[in-house]
Amino acid sequence: MNDKPGNIREIANQLNIGIDSIVFFDDNPFERDIVKQFIPEVEVIDVPEDPALFVDALDKAMCFEWNQLTEEDLSRSDSYVTDRKRSELCSQTIDYGGYLQALNMRANIGNVAQMELARFTQLINKSNQFNFRTKRYTEAAILR
Repeated sequence: MNDKPGNIREIANQLNIGIDSIVFFDDNPFERDIVKQFIPEVEVIDVPEDPALFVDALDKAMCFEWNQLTEEDLSRSDSYVTDRKRSELCSQTIDYGGYLQALNMRANIGNVAQMELARFTQLINKSNQFNFRTKRYTEAAILR
């Protein structure tokens, strides 16, 4: 077991998410200060001493508020399981080409359908891999 910052980095790596997607909640002020100091990208919630107020602290932090929830958001834990299986497959494969073949991936390329618009908008707005300028777009702007 590593220190808190090391563990947080490992969790983000295993889940394949950005470190800035992590929310840290710990009743030990020393641990919170370490995370604030060494991983400032992590949202650290100030936890009250009284455990009866923990839920209020989480609620007031508003770290888990979503403007839109898509089906993909609701099935995110399934995605994490799939990613772990993919990672295990990668470690068992001798070369990268063999790994890609073993995934049996298929791609469909086309225009965004109306029913896909919300998810498309969400993905381009949260993934800087596709949006280098980090300009955010609304669904209406995408339709235009």
